[in-house]
Formats: sequence, C-alpha cells, structure tokens
Amino acid sequence: MDKKLDEELWLMAFGNTIAERRQYVAMTQQQLADLSGVHRTYISDVERGYRNVTLLTLNRIASALETTAAKILVHADKKLSVTHTV
Repeated sequence: MDKKLDEELWLMAFGNTIAERRQYVAMTQQQLADLSGVHRTYISDVERGYRNVTLLTLNRIASALETTAAKILVHADKKLSVTHTV
C-alpha cells in the first residue's frame, strides 16, 4: 500500500474513533469543540479524516471526551488493523 493512502486510512480510522467516542458520551461537535478549545469545523474535519491533529490538541480532545489520548490511538490502530486484514 502506498504511503499517502496509508496516511489517509489512518486519519479516517482516527477520526471515526473520535466520532464514535463523542457519540458514546452524548456530546455534539460544538460541545466537544468548546471543551477542547477548537472550532466546531475543526472537529468535523478531524472526524472526517481531513485534519491531522497535534499531540496537544489530541490530549485536549481526549480529556473533553473523558478518556486518554492513548486509548483513542489504540482504538484507531485496531480499526486500521481490521481494514488492512480484510
């Protein structure tokens, strides 16, 4: 698989993980944005795999979602592993 496609799949898996967690804690994109100190469209871009976040932003998003950055990354990695084995 080429590097660019692999990076796009990683961002999509990461964004999907953020969206699932946000929905699990019954939070809107606006609420997550407000709690993590970013704009709502930034959250939307992250969830759609269009944005690559910094570690500090990841930490703020994770905290707002009442989880850890590590747990988010592990879940995203598991999603990516499933897509590579299919």
